[in-house]
Amino acid sequence: MRLRDRLSNFLGFSRQCLPFIQGGDYRGDLNGVYSRLPRNESLNTFCSNPSSNLLRSCSSGDEYQTNNSSSSSTSSTKRKLSSRRLFNGITRAARPSSRREQLLLVVVFICILQMAWMRQAQSKSLLVWVRDSLDRPEPGQPPVRTAYLPATEVLPSSPDPCAQALGIKKVALMFLTTGDLYHEQTWRLWFKSAVNVIPAQSMATSLCHAEGASAKLMEATAACRPGPNANQTNNIIAQQHIFSVYIHAPPSFRGYDFESLWAGKLVRHRVKTSWGAHTLVEATRHLLWEAFRDPLNTRFLLLSESDIPLYDPLTLWQQLQSETKSRLDTCKHQETSPWRWDPRMETANLRFHHWRKSPQWMTMTRDHVELVLADKEVYRKFERHCWSSWDDKHGRWHRDCFSDEHYFATLLAAEGRDDEGVCAARGVSYTEWEGNSAHPKEFGPQVIDVELFRRARAAPLSATHQPTTACDWMAAQQAALALFVSKDQALGAQSVDLCGRMWRHPPTFKARLPETCFLTARKFPYQSRNRVRTVFLQCGNGIELLRQEVCMAEGGQRCDSVWGKVKGLFSRDPC
Repeated sequence: MRLRDRLSNFLGFSRQCLPFIQGGDYRGDLNGVYSRLPRNESLNTFCSNPSSNLLRSCSSGDEYQTNNSSSSSTSSTKRKLSSRRLFNGITRAARPSSRREQLLLVVVFICILQMAWMRQAQSKSLLVWVRDSLDRPEPGQPPVRTAYLPATEVLPSSPDPCAQALGIKKVALMFLTTGDLYHEQTWRLWFKSAVNVIPAQSMATSLCHAEGASAKLMEATAACRPGPNANQTNNIIAQQHIFSVYIHAPPSFRGYDFESLWAGKLVRHRVKTSWGAHTLVEATRHLLWEAFRDPLNTRFLLLSESDIPLYDPLTLWQQLQSETKSRLDTCKHQETSPWRWDPRMETANLRFHHWRKSPQWMTMTRDHVELVLADKEVYRKFERHCWSSWDDKHGRWHRDCFSDEHYFATLLAAEGRDDEGVCAARGVSYTEWEGNSAHPKEFGPQVIDVELFRRARAAPLSATHQPTTACDWMAAQQAALALFVSKDQALGAQSVDLCGRMWRHPPTFKARLPETCFLTARKFPYQSRNRVRTVFLQCGNGIELLRQEVCMAEGGQRCDSVWGKVKGLFSRDPC
């Protein structure tokens, strides 16, 4: 067979088979390829003859179904074609006998692929189909691990009976760690500041404005009665009712001592994680799964073992509960690292224009957590094709795709909910970077002082690193503290007076911070734990990380005293 006939047959096969693969009609585009070749009647004969041997080889088997209509209606016919049948058809159509013929056929086939890619039909593109058919591990790619994704569960009631009786919405603090948490003593002080207080909004809804308020008051009083182990030092978290705690650590981690603040907080499903690996997303999903089981958890905050809060617990709770969006950058802009996208990640619901990038440390609403836990399609694509590996030999990346920076925001965009994120947000955790380092710098004991906290609170940056609305954290803190009442007063004889006050002045958090303001900070390593605790115990230092009564009861220093003011004249640290 002459070369011209081989090419004609090959192009005829492409015209017949390409619409089946692409889902569109590319007849007009192919005209530009074969119009420059010598005319050949066999090509027209082949294209118009549905009983051609080549077409039967292309369409044989149960995987291909046609309605036997004309070639112009092929785009509306259900078709399936495996990679083996495609390449078998190409082999039958053109068996080159020389290197020149081989090269020419390769060029023509590449042109067809390029045209299909440029058209970008609504169905899966030809290039994606071919890459899927050749889906083999790439150089440097780690072994693919298929994660266990348990079905979503929700408990009939919260494990916290007092919060359930009062209808208190809770914030789930989810720690994604390598084992030990560095600042246990600081977190213990912080949780103590949330003990014996309840949000005024919850009291107004559950006890003041509800029908049968007297019966509900008696029910709440019984549910909030301290248990036999309520005064144990390691039971501080159970004594407060506005936060839940969940910890993920590697499976090799043996757990925390009974005296530890974190005893009993490990989640049941745990995986071994590493920097930049998709297992970080898997571990985060396990945290979300465990936290979602509590029906009172409405906000979900992701933290690391080196994180510390920038605000007292009452301000942090009011701020997160007042936010209606997840702190995920779900908007399309130039900083989405588009080179990390792999066309093989494309699905019926996931396209390149859905690709997003957002910081790993985030907050999420309950609706978005439910969406994440229900997803399997997008997750499996990230699991298979989003990975990172460094080539030591050539000093470059084999591939640098980091699921923890892309998966959650991309999923929201793919579900059409990209307007429910915060476009200008840079996450929830304050960090400082040096040069082009892949990791933020650590805050050693020598740099930790009150000014560092002030700088972190007043440093909102947009996605383009431009200043946004200022963070009036002093007004927010004062407003938040006024929106909590003592649990003893709410459930005691003063409940009637409190309800009357709330009826006249409904509790509303009107000094909410913009979503661009940071709420936590990292990285504070283990060796800085004593210095961090010292700053938290500086009572009256202007940032009030603890409630005043708790700060003084724990041996804190009065920074607003005469001696503190004099000392502040000669030191950056007033205490």
